[in-house]
Amino acid sequence: LEAFRELGLKETDFDGESQIGYQVNRAASIDGMTFSAGRGYLRPIRNRTNLNVAENAFVTRINIDPVSKTATGVSFLRYGEEISVRAKKEVIVSAGAVNSPQLLMMSGIGPAEHLKALGIPVIQDLRVGDNSQVPIMIPILFTQSAGNLALNFGNMFNFQNLVSYALHGSGPLSSFNGIEAAGNFYNEEPPTVIGLPDTRSDFVSFEPFILDGQVLLVSTQSFGFTSRGTVRLASTNPFVQPLIDPQILTTEIDRRRMLKSMRIPLRLIATNALQRIGSRFAQELQPLCQFNGSITEDFISCIVQHYSFPLIELCCTCKMGPPKDRSAVVDPRLRVYGLKNLRVVDGSIIPTYIHSMPEAATIMISERASDLIREDYGQPIGKLPPIPSSA
Repeated sequence: LEAFRELGLKETDFDGESQIGYQVNRAASIDGMTFSAGRGYLRPIRNRTNLNVAENAFVTRINIDPVSKTATGVSFLRYGEEISVRAKKEVIVSAGAVNSPQLLMMSGIGPAEHLKALGIPVIQDLRVGDNSQVPIMIPILFTQSAGNLALNFGNMFNFQNLVSYALHGSGPLSSFNGIEAAGNFYNEEPPTVIGLPDTRSDFVSFEPFILDGQVLLVSTQSFGFTSRGTVRLASTNPFVQPLIDPQILTTEIDRRRMLKSMRIPLRLIATNALQRIGSRFAQELQPLCQFNGSITEDFISCIVQHYSFPLIELCCTCKMGPPKDRSAVVDPRLRVYGLKNLRVVDGSIIPTYIHSMPEAATIMISERASDLIREDYGQPIGKLPPIPSSA
Protein backbone atom coordinates (compact mmCIF):
# COMPACT_ATOMS: atom_id res chain seq x y z
CA LEU A 1 0.00 0.00 0.00
CA GLU A 2 2.87 2.35 0.79
CA ALA A 3 4.38 1.64 -2.64
CA PHE A 4 1.10 2.55 -4.35
CA ARG A 5 0.99 5.78 -2.34
CA GLU A 6 4.51 6.64 -3.49
CA LEU A 7 3.27 6.48 -7.07
CA GLY A 8 0.62 9.06 -6.26
CA LEU A 9 -2.43 6.87 -5.70
CA LYS A 10 -5.00 7.40 -2.96
CA GLU A 11 -7.02 4.71 -1.23
CA THR A 12 -10.34 4.24 -2.99
CA ASP A 13 -13.27 1.87 -3.43
CA PHE A 14 -13.07 0.01 -6.74
CA ASP A 15 -16.85 -0.41 -6.59
CA GLY A 16 -17.33 3.35 -6.29
CA GLU A 17 -17.81 6.11 -8.83
CA SER A 18 -14.09 6.35 -9.59
CA GLN A 19 -11.81 3.32 -9.65
CA ILE A 20 -8.54 5.27 -9.74
CA GLY A 21 -6.50 4.49 -6.63
CA TYR A 22 -5.56 1.47 -4.56
CA GLN A 23 -7.35 -0.84 -2.15
CA VAL A 24 -6.85 -4.03 -0.21
CA ASN A 25 -8.40 -6.65 -2.44
CA ARG A 26 -11.81 -7.99 -1.63
CA ALA A 27 -13.37 -11.27 -2.66
CA ALA A 28 -16.86 -12.71 -2.75
CA SER A 29 -16.60 -14.45 0.60
CA ILE A 30 -18.38 -14.76 3.92
CA ASP A 31 -16.51 -15.74 7.08
CA GLY A 32 -13.41 -16.38 5.00
CA MET A 33 -15.12 -18.87 2.68
CA THR A 34 -15.60 -18.23 -1.04
CA PHE A 35 -19.22 -17.33 -1.75
CA SER A 36 -20.02 -18.36 -5.31
CA ALA A 37 -23.03 -17.30 -7.36
CA GLY A 38 -24.36 -20.84 -6.96
CA ARG A 39 -24.10 -20.65 -3.19
CA GLY A 40 -25.60 -17.16 -3.12
CA TYR A 41 -28.48 -17.64 -5.54
CA LEU A 42 -29.23 -21.33 -6.12
CA ARG A 43 -28.71 -22.87 -2.70
CA PRO A 44 -31.30 -20.69 -0.90
CA ILE A 45 -34.02 -21.62 -3.44
CA ARG A 46 -33.08 -25.23 -4.16
CA ASN A 47 -36.33 -26.51 -2.61
CA ARG A 48 -38.63 -24.43 -4.78
CA THR A 49 -41.16 -26.53 -6.65
CA ASN A 50 -40.70 -24.47 -9.82
CA LEU A 51 -36.94 -25.06 -9.98
CA ASN A 52 -35.48 -28.20 -11.51
CA VAL A 53 -31.71 -28.44 -11.90
CA ALA A 54 -30.64 -31.32 -14.17
CA GLU A 55 -27.12 -32.34 -13.23
CA ASN A 56 -24.84 -34.06 -15.75
CA ALA A 57 -26.90 -32.64 -18.61
CA PHE A 58 -25.22 -31.32 -21.78
CA VAL A 59 -27.36 -29.07 -23.97
CA THR A 60 -26.78 -29.81 -27.65
CA ARG A 61 -29.14 -27.37 -29.35
CA ILE A 62 -31.94 -24.88 -28.97
CA ASN A 63 -35.09 -26.13 -30.66
CA ILE A 64 -36.40 -23.41 -32.96
CA ASP A 65 -39.37 -23.36 -35.36
CA PRO A 66 -37.68 -22.22 -38.59
CA VAL A 67 -40.86 -20.71 -39.99
CA SER A 68 -41.96 -18.57 -37.04
CA LYS A 69 -38.40 -18.30 -35.71
CA THR A 70 -39.66 -19.13 -32.24
CA ALA A 71 -37.54 -20.92 -29.64
CA THR A 72 -39.63 -23.80 -28.36
CA GLY A 73 -37.22 -25.56 -25.99
CA VAL A 74 -33.87 -27.31 -25.80
CA SER A 75 -32.44 -30.77 -26.36
CA PHE A 76 -29.78 -32.23 -24.10
CA LEU A 77 -27.92 -35.44 -23.40
CA ARG A 78 -28.04 -36.95 -19.94
CA TYR A 79 -26.52 -40.31 -19.08
CA GLY A 80 -26.45 -41.18 -22.78
CA GLU A 81 -30.12 -40.36 -23.39
CA GLU A 82 -31.24 -37.46 -25.58
CA ILE A 83 -34.02 -35.51 -23.91
CA SER A 84 -36.05 -32.59 -25.26
CA VAL A 85 -37.95 -30.18 -23.05
CA ARG A 86 -40.41 -27.53 -24.17
CA ALA A 87 -40.46 -24.01 -22.84
CA LYS A 88 -43.80 -22.59 -21.79
CA LYS A 89 -42.55 -19.03 -22.25
CA GLU A 90 -38.85 -18.56 -23.06
CA VAL A 91 -35.48 -20.18 -23.48
CA ILE A 92 -32.71 -18.34 -21.64
CA VAL A 93 -29.13 -19.14 -22.65
CA SER A 94 -26.55 -18.62 -19.89
CA ALA A 95 -23.64 -20.77 -21.00
CA GLY A 96 -20.90 -18.14 -20.93
CA ALA A 97 -18.93 -16.25 -23.55
CA VAL A 98 -17.63 -19.42 -25.23
CA ASN A 99 -20.49 -21.89 -24.97
CA SER A 100 -23.37 -19.45 -25.48
CA PRO A 101 -22.18 -18.54 -29.00
CA GLN A 102 -21.38 -22.21 -29.63
CA LEU A 103 -24.92 -23.21 -28.70
CA LEU A 104 -26.50 -20.44 -30.77
CA MET A 105 -24.43 -21.35 -33.83
CA MET A 106 -25.16 -25.07 -33.40
CA SER A 107 -28.84 -24.06 -33.48
CA GLY A 108 -28.61 -22.03 -36.71
CA ILE A 109 -28.06 -18.57 -35.25
CA GLY A 110 -24.80 -16.96 -36.29
CA PRO A 111 -22.71 -15.69 -39.21
CA ALA A 112 -24.38 -17.10 -42.33
CA GLU A 113 -21.09 -17.74 -44.14
CA HIS A 114 -19.73 -19.77 -41.22
CA LEU A 115 -22.88 -21.84 -40.69
CA LYS A 116 -23.23 -22.61 -44.41
CA ALA A 117 -19.62 -23.77 -44.55
CA LEU A 118 -20.45 -26.36 -41.88
CA GLY A 119 -23.76 -27.35 -43.46
CA ILE A 120 -25.87 -25.87 -40.64
CA PRO A 121 -29.22 -24.44 -41.86
CA VAL A 122 -29.25 -20.70 -41.21
CA ILE A 123 -32.22 -19.56 -39.14
CA GLN A 124 -30.91 -16.07 -38.31
CA ASP A 125 -27.81 -14.37 -39.69
CA LEU A 126 -26.22 -12.60 -36.70
CA ARG A 127 -22.62 -11.82 -35.76
CA VAL A 128 -22.55 -14.42 -33.01
CA GLY A 129 -19.01 -15.18 -31.87
CA ASP A 130 -17.58 -11.89 -33.13
CA ASN A 131 -16.36 -9.13 -30.83
CA SER A 132 -14.48 -11.55 -28.55
CA GLN A 133 -12.44 -9.66 -25.97
CA VAL A 134 -10.08 -11.01 -23.34
CA PRO A 135 -7.39 -9.22 -21.34
CA ILE A 136 -3.90 -10.54 -20.85
CA MET A 137 -2.01 -10.66 -17.59
CA ILE A 138 1.72 -9.98 -17.46
CA PRO A 139 3.56 -11.11 -14.32
CA ILE A 140 6.71 -9.46 -13.01
CA LEU A 141 8.43 -11.66 -10.43
CA PHE A 142 10.76 -10.11 -7.89
CA THR A 143 12.63 -11.24 -4.84
CA GLN A 144 13.11 -9.51 -1.51
CA SER A 145 15.50 -10.00 1.37
CA ALA A 146 13.24 -9.36 4.36
CA GLY A 147 12.54 -13.02 5.01
CA ASN A 148 9.64 -15.31 4.28
CA LEU A 149 6.86 -12.87 3.31
CA ALA A 150 5.22 -14.97 0.63
CA LEU A 151 2.59 -17.65 0.98
CA ASN A 152 3.43 -21.02 -0.50
CA PHE A 153 2.21 -24.59 -0.19
CA GLY A 154 4.54 -25.23 2.72
CA ASN A 155 3.54 -22.36 5.00
CA MET A 156 -0.07 -22.09 3.88
CA PHE A 157 -1.43 -25.62 4.25
CA ASN A 158 -0.26 -26.43 7.75
CA PHE A 159 -2.28 -27.67 10.74
CA GLN A 160 -2.53 -24.29 12.47
CA ASN A 161 -3.84 -22.55 9.37
CA LEU A 162 -6.32 -25.34 8.68
CA VAL A 163 -7.70 -25.03 12.22
CA SER A 164 -7.93 -21.22 11.99
CA TYR A 165 -9.82 -21.49 8.74
CA ALA A 166 -12.17 -24.27 9.88
CA LEU A 167 -13.06 -22.68 13.24
CA HIS A 168 -12.88 -18.96 12.58
CA GLY A 169 -12.72 -18.43 8.81
CA SER A 170 -9.41 -16.61 9.29
CA GLY A 171 -5.74 -17.03 8.50
CA PRO A 172 -3.89 -17.39 5.17
CA LEU A 173 -6.43 -19.87 3.78
CA SER A 174 -9.10 -17.16 3.92
CA SER A 175 -7.06 -14.86 1.68
CA PHE A 176 -7.93 -14.28 -1.94
CA ASN A 177 -5.20 -16.61 -3.25
CA GLY A 178 -2.65 -14.21 -1.84
CA ILE A 179 -3.82 -11.33 -4.06
CA GLU A 180 -3.25 -8.77 -1.36
CA ALA A 181 -3.84 -5.34 -2.92
CA ALA A 182 -4.36 -3.66 -6.27
CA GLY A 183 -3.80 -0.27 -7.83
CA ASN A 184 -5.66 1.27 -10.76
CA PHE A 185 -3.82 3.85 -12.87
CA TYR A 186 -4.28 6.22 -15.77
CA ASN A 187 -1.97 5.64 -18.71
CA GLU A 188 -3.20 8.43 -20.91
CA GLU A 189 -2.94 12.08 -19.89
CA PRO A 190 -5.55 13.41 -20.03
CA PRO A 191 -7.35 10.13 -19.29
CA THR A 192 -9.65 8.66 -21.93
CA VAL A 193 -12.54 8.54 -19.43
CA ILE A 194 -12.40 10.24 -16.02
CA GLY A 195 -12.55 7.65 -13.24
CA LEU A 196 -11.84 4.63 -15.48
CA PRO A 197 -8.36 3.12 -15.24
CA ASP A 198 -6.17 2.10 -18.17
CA THR A 199 -4.03 -0.21 -16.03
CA ARG A 200 -4.44 -2.48 -13.02
CA SER A 201 -1.56 -3.96 -11.04
CA ASP A 202 -2.15 -6.64 -8.38
CA PHE A 203 0.33 -7.37 -5.60
CA VAL A 204 0.40 -11.14 -5.11
CA SER A 205 2.08 -12.99 -2.26
CA PHE A 206 1.05 -16.57 -3.05
CA GLU A 207 3.50 -18.14 -5.44
CA PRO A 208 4.44 -21.83 -5.24
CA PHE A 209 8.04 -21.08 -6.16
CA ILE A 210 11.21 -21.98 -4.36
CA LEU A 211 13.70 -19.44 -2.99
CA ASP A 212 12.41 -19.84 0.59
CA GLY A 213 9.26 -17.80 0.17
CA GLN A 214 11.12 -14.69 -0.94
CA VAL A 215 9.36 -14.40 -4.31
CA LEU A 216 6.58 -11.87 -4.75
CA LEU A 217 4.71 -10.91 -7.88
CA VAL A 218 3.09 -7.87 -9.45
CA SER A 219 0.63 -8.88 -12.16
CA THR A 220 -0.52 -6.19 -14.56
CA GLN A 221 -3.21 -5.85 -17.20
CA SER A 222 -4.23 -3.09 -19.55
CA PHE A 223 -7.82 -1.99 -20.15
CA GLY A 224 -9.51 -0.21 -23.04
CA PHE A 225 -8.02 -2.51 -25.66
CA THR A 226 -9.30 -2.37 -29.23
CA SER A 227 -8.32 -5.83 -30.50
CA ARG A 228 -11.24 -8.13 -31.29
CA GLY A 229 -11.24 -11.89 -31.73
CA THR A 230 -13.74 -14.58 -32.64
CA VAL A 231 -15.34 -17.78 -31.39
CA ARG A 232 -16.24 -20.24 -34.15
CA LEU A 233 -17.43 -23.82 -34.38
CA ALA A 234 -14.78 -26.43 -35.06
CA SER A 235 -17.38 -29.05 -35.87
CA THR A 236 -21.10 -29.74 -35.89
CA ASN A 237 -20.42 -32.13 -33.01
CA PRO A 238 -21.47 -30.20 -29.87
CA PHE A 239 -18.84 -32.05 -27.81
CA VAL A 240 -15.98 -30.66 -29.88
CA GLN A 241 -14.49 -27.55 -28.30
CA PRO A 242 -15.08 -24.37 -30.34
CA LEU A 243 -12.23 -22.46 -31.93
CA ILE A 244 -11.17 -19.37 -29.99
CA ASP A 245 -9.04 -16.82 -31.82
CA PRO A 246 -8.43 -14.05 -29.24
CA GLN A 247 -6.44 -11.73 -31.56
CA ILE A 248 -4.66 -10.25 -28.53
CA LEU A 249 -2.60 -7.09 -29.07
CA THR A 250 -3.27 -7.02 -32.80
CA THR A 251 -3.71 -3.24 -32.96
CA GLU A 252 -0.98 -0.67 -32.60
CA ILE A 253 -2.91 1.27 -29.94
CA ASP A 254 -3.17 -1.86 -27.77
CA ARG A 255 0.52 -2.56 -28.05
CA ARG A 256 1.36 1.03 -27.18
CA ARG A 257 -0.93 0.99 -24.14
CA MET A 258 0.50 -2.29 -22.92
CA LEU A 259 4.03 -0.94 -23.12
CA LYS A 260 2.93 1.97 -20.96
CA SER A 261 1.14 -0.31 -18.51
CA MET A 262 4.18 -2.52 -18.02
CA ARG A 263 6.26 0.37 -16.70
CA ILE A 264 4.09 0.46 -13.58
CA PRO A 265 5.19 -2.81 -11.87
CA LEU A 266 8.82 -1.89 -12.44
CA ARG A 267 8.19 1.53 -10.94
CA LEU A 268 6.54 -0.19 -7.96
CA ILE A 269 9.62 -2.35 -7.39
CA ALA A 270 11.76 0.80 -7.42
CA THR A 271 9.75 2.60 -4.71
CA ASN A 272 11.37 3.27 -1.34
CA ALA A 273 8.79 1.04 0.32
CA LEU A 274 9.86 -2.05 -1.65
CA GLN A 275 13.53 -1.14 -1.83
CA ARG A 276 13.65 -1.21 1.97
CA ILE A 277 12.97 -4.96 1.81
CA GLY A 278 15.59 -5.44 -0.90
CA SER A 279 13.27 -5.89 -3.87
CA ARG A 280 14.84 -6.72 -7.21
CA PHE A 281 13.71 -8.23 -10.51
CA ALA A 282 13.87 -12.04 -10.28
CA GLN A 283 16.12 -12.56 -13.28
CA GLU A 284 16.53 -16.26 -12.44
CA LEU A 285 12.78 -16.85 -12.74
CA GLN A 286 12.29 -14.86 -15.95
CA PRO A 287 15.58 -15.64 -17.70
CA LEU A 288 14.45 -14.92 -21.25
CA CYS A 289 14.40 -11.17 -20.65
CA GLN A 290 17.56 -9.41 -19.46
CA PHE A 291 16.96 -6.45 -17.13
CA ASN A 292 19.86 -4.02 -16.87
CA GLY A 293 18.19 -1.70 -14.36
CA SER A 294 16.58 0.55 -16.99
CA ILE A 295 12.94 0.27 -18.06
CA THR A 296 13.42 -0.05 -21.81
CA GLU A 297 10.87 -0.77 -24.51
CA ASP A 298 12.86 -3.84 -25.59
CA PHE A 299 12.73 -5.31 -22.08
CA ILE A 300 8.99 -4.69 -21.70
CA SER A 301 8.29 -6.13 -25.16
CA CYS A 302 10.27 -9.23 -24.19
CA ILE A 303 8.25 -9.72 -20.98
CA VAL A 304 4.96 -9.32 -22.87
CA GLN A 305 6.05 -11.71 -25.60
CA HIS A 306 7.39 -14.50 -23.40
CA TYR A 307 5.48 -14.33 -20.11
CA SER A 308 2.00 -12.90 -20.78
CA PHE A 309 -1.07 -15.13 -20.69
CA PRO A 310 -4.79 -14.57 -21.35
CA LEU A 311 -7.16 -14.43 -18.40
CA ILE A 312 -10.25 -16.62 -18.22
CA GLU A 313 -12.61 -13.64 -18.36
CA LEU A 314 -13.44 -13.74 -22.08
CA CYS A 315 -16.57 -11.75 -22.91
CA CYS A 316 -18.63 -9.92 -25.46
CA THR A 317 -19.34 -12.66 -28.05
CA CYS A 318 -23.14 -12.12 -28.10
CA LYS A 319 -22.99 -8.36 -28.06
CA MET A 320 -25.89 -6.26 -26.81
CA GLY A 321 -26.71 -3.24 -28.93
CA PRO A 322 -29.45 -1.13 -30.55
CA PRO A 323 -31.25 -2.31 -33.71
CA LYS A 324 -29.08 -0.12 -35.95
CA ASP A 325 -25.91 -1.90 -34.75
CA ARG A 326 -25.41 -4.70 -37.28
CA SER A 327 -22.87 -6.39 -35.00
CA ALA A 328 -25.37 -6.72 -32.13
CA VAL A 329 -26.79 -10.13 -31.24
CA VAL A 330 -29.25 -9.16 -28.49
CA ASP A 331 -31.31 -6.05 -27.90
CA PRO A 332 -31.20 -3.96 -24.68
CA ARG A 333 -33.69 -6.38 -23.11
CA LEU A 334 -31.33 -9.26 -23.96
CA ARG A 335 -33.66 -10.77 -26.58
CA VAL A 336 -31.94 -12.33 -29.58
CA TYR A 337 -32.61 -10.25 -32.68
CA GLY A 338 -34.99 -11.85 -35.16
CA LEU A 339 -36.04 -14.64 -32.77
CA LYS A 340 -39.00 -15.01 -30.45
CA ASN A 341 -38.81 -16.35 -26.92
CA LEU A 342 -35.01 -16.46 -26.79
CA ARG A 343 -32.64 -14.45 -24.59
CA VAL A 344 -28.98 -14.57 -23.67
CA VAL A 345 -28.09 -13.67 -20.09
CA ASP A 346 -24.39 -13.86 -19.25
CA GLY A 347 -21.10 -12.03 -19.79
CA SER A 348 -21.23 -12.64 -23.53
CA ILE A 349 -23.70 -9.75 -23.98
CA ILE A 350 -21.26 -7.11 -22.67
CA PRO A 351 -20.50 -4.81 -25.64
CA THR A 352 -17.02 -3.71 -24.52
CA TYR A 353 -14.79 -5.20 -21.85
CA ILE A 354 -15.19 -3.16 -18.68
CA HIS A 355 -12.24 -1.48 -16.98
CA SER A 356 -12.24 -3.97 -14.14
CA MET A 357 -12.91 -7.63 -13.44
CA PRO A 358 -16.24 -8.70 -15.06
CA GLU A 359 -17.60 -11.03 -12.36
CA ALA A 360 -19.65 -8.39 -10.53
CA ALA A 361 -20.89 -6.96 -13.84
CA THR A 362 -22.08 -10.41 -14.92
CA ILE A 363 -24.01 -10.86 -11.69
CA MET A 364 -25.52 -7.40 -12.22
CA ILE A 365 -26.58 -8.41 -15.73
CA SER A 366 -28.35 -11.44 -14.30
CA GLU A 367 -30.07 -9.37 -11.61
CA ARG A 368 -31.23 -6.85 -14.20
CA ALA A 369 -32.37 -9.60 -16.57
CA SER A 370 -34.66 -11.01 -13.90
CA ASP A 371 -36.34 -7.60 -13.64
CA LEU A 372 -36.63 -7.28 -17.44
CA ILE A 373 -38.26 -10.69 -17.71
CA ARG A 374 -40.72 -9.92 -14.93
CA GLU A 375 -41.57 -6.61 -16.58
CA ASP A 376 -42.17 -8.28 -19.93
CA TYR A 377 -44.71 -10.60 -18.33
CA GLY A 378 -46.44 -7.91 -16.30
CA GLN A 379 -44.94 -8.88 -12.95
CA PRO A 380 -43.93 -6.27 -10.35
CA ILE A 381 -40.26 -5.64 -9.68
CA GLY A 382 -38.46 -4.09 -6.75
CA LYS A 383 -37.40 -0.47 -6.82
CA LEU A 384 -33.91 0.24 -8.06
CA PRO A 385 -31.60 2.20 -5.77
CA PRO A 386 -31.25 5.93 -6.58
CA ILE A 387 -28.59 6.90 -9.11
CA PRO A 388 -26.14 9.55 -7.83
CA SER A 389 -26.62 12.90 -9.55
CA SER A 390 -22.94 12.95 -10.55
CA ALA A 391 -23.12 9.58 -12.33
